[in-house]
Amino acid sequence: MDFDGYARIIEAEFHTMLMSWTGFLPMMDKVRRESDAYGIGVAVWSDEWDWRPKPFSTGSFTFDPRAEMDPESIQYFFLTDAVTAGDLIRWALDPDDAIETGWNKEAVKRLLARVYVDEVQQDREGKKFPVPQWESIQQQIRNGDHTYDIKEFEPVLVKYLFVREVYGNKKISQYIFSDDTGDSGDDDFLYVREDMYDNVTNALWLLPYNNGDGYLKSVRGLATNIEAHCDLSNRYLGRVFDTGFLSASVIMQPRTGGDYSQATMIRSGIMTILPSGFDVIQKTTMAPSVAQLVPLRDLSLSIMRNNTGVWREHAELFEEKTAIKTARQVSEESGKEARMEKTGIQFDYSHIDRLYKEIWRRVTNPAYLMNPTMLDGRREALEMVNRCIRRNIPQDVAMNLGQLFTPKVTKSIGMGSWGIKLDISNQLMNMAGGFDEAGRHNAKRDRVGILVGYENVDRYVPEMDRDTIPTEDTSHAVLENNDLREGSNVLAASEQMHVMHVKTHVPVVTEVIERVKAEQVQDARKDAGILSAALKHLDDHRILMANDATRADFVESMKGLMKEGSAALNTLIAIVKKNMKAEAAMQDANVAVVDEARKTMVSRDHDLKMREIEGNIQLEAAKQESLNAMRQLKTDEQNRIRREGAAADIELKRAKLNSDIEIDRMKAEAKVRSAGA
Repeated sequence: MDFDGYARIIEAEFHTMLMSWTGFLPMMDKVRRESDAYGIGVAVWSDEWDWRPKPFSTGSFTFDPRAEMDPESIQYFFLTDAVTAGDLIRWALDPDDAIETGWNKEAVKRLLARVYVDEVQQDREGKKFPVPQWESIQQQIRNGDHTYDIKEFEPVLVKYLFVREVYGNKKISQYIFSDDTGDSGDDDFLYVREDMYDNVTNALWLLPYNNGDGYLKSVRGLATNIEAHCDLSNRYLGRVFDTGFLSASVIMQPRTGGDYSQATMIRSGIMTILPSGFDVIQKTTMAPSVAQLVPLRDLSLSIMRNNTGVWREHAELFEEKTAIKTARQVSEESGKEARMEKTGIQFDYSHIDRLYKEIWRRVTNPAYLMNPTMLDGRREALEMVNRCIRRNIPQDVAMNLGQLFTPKVTKSIGMGSWGIKLDISNQLMNMAGGFDEAGRHNAKRDRVGILVGYENVDRYVPEMDRDTIPTEDTSHAVLENNDLREGSNVLAASEQMHVMHVKTHVPVVTEVIERVKAEQVQDARKDAGILSAALKHLDDHRILMANDATRADFVESMKGLMKEGSAALNTLIAIVKKNMKAEAAMQDANVAVVDEARKTMVSRDHDLKMREIEGNIQLEAAKQESLNAMRQLKTDEQNRIRREGAAADIELKRAKLNSDIEIDRMKAEAKVRSAGA
């Protein structure tokens, strides 16, 4: 199982633990309502162990007026709480180590005496038995005295004080005291624990409605912003309904004065009989107009929405005025109008993350889980860890969840808007073609989750393990198998999906192991090369996963295969050595025969070599003679051609000379004839 697989299991079990706590949803609801109405929601962890915070009303929360929005800037704060007398007895007086844990037994006794005695006004100063007052109270409780049983459930108002220490490590100390000091002026603390929390966020969770002007005191809730509109809206609606009632009634005017209290109308079937002495007035003359009231209420509503970001998906209009909108128009309007609500939800998510972070820190604290005392909430935390172990998370990982994982609130698609959620899921499904296999599967799960609820998704679209989804790494691992089957060494990279690679390479190893077990090895040398390369490659992946605690279980499961593969490799090496010895013995037995044959072959080869050399010499001589004869013939022919060419040139020159002489003679004779004439 990979890291993501562990995270999914832990996420589910953490969610189960929170939902199994019956106070979780009421706590979140109260904090949310206090934040919306009055600006700040408050929850407090009353001790350093229990992971379940207690919500408080904003009115009971008093804090440093200079505190900024960062909870760590709060130097002190008070909380007023009502606890029962029975709770005080259990907390402070039952344990033997109450003083060591911070409770002041004597101060608690004096407070309980005032609750049980002063309010009841018993005779003899509350003593029903001839013993000191506190012992008398204890005896009455043991005896089940009804007057004191009633007081056990009387609320006792106490104040919690959390203050940052000035010196030392500046941790947070907790004090508990009562405003009821009695006539004696008893002002002792009921409880004192110095340096109880490392910081404020370990004790206090705040959910502010907004950031105000930077100071916690400036934060105002939704009630402040909507009160004016609610008042106007109620007035407008009252007038509208009054007008409606008036329009639906029969308006009559008396003709004469008198007592009209006894005047009645009688209905008989389809007929209505009016009393005498009255005239019916037309409604058109009496009905007031509501046309101006509804737009005014809508104007007030628009102002309130702009100021607060509160948006209603369904407008409160008369049916005949409601225009039919397209799906795209609805989507765009809901996205535009809900922008402030979505911003507020994002703001809430950041604060809820702090809540989950502190709960997670407490739940996964090894000192809390292994504490010999059954602390509050410890049983539920141990059950969560045990469920994780039963779902194949290694025990060392389950006991150190706080070191390996950090919870984050799941951000809802659409930020709380059903219409936007459907639109976004549709867009994801349309884009799914561009996702990898895991992305397409998750888009489908989100779509189904919106339709049927995320708790029912697995019924239709179960989760997939990324290590089983074919990816580019899968193709790479398959190609590596080809190299391993050739006995080639293959490197393992740190960024690879190691679990998927190992699972892809396992068949290469098991094939060879099965051949060795079945004694069907055809080429021991080749199989040994395959097994050696494959085991080395698997061991490289094992080394890269060894430092990852979330892979410890998978790494452990590889040991059996590696051990079996090493045994098969040793068997193959032994077979190869045995074959090599047999081949060496056979070679030694044939040495003499080979030497004799070699000597005979040497003698015969020598004679053949000599004859071959002589033949080559004769052949070379004949070849040389032939070449010389051919060269001579070529030379004679070239000489003949040159001689014949020279003779032809001389004859040609002679003929040309004779022709030139004849031409000159003829020119001379022509000149003589010309002169004689």
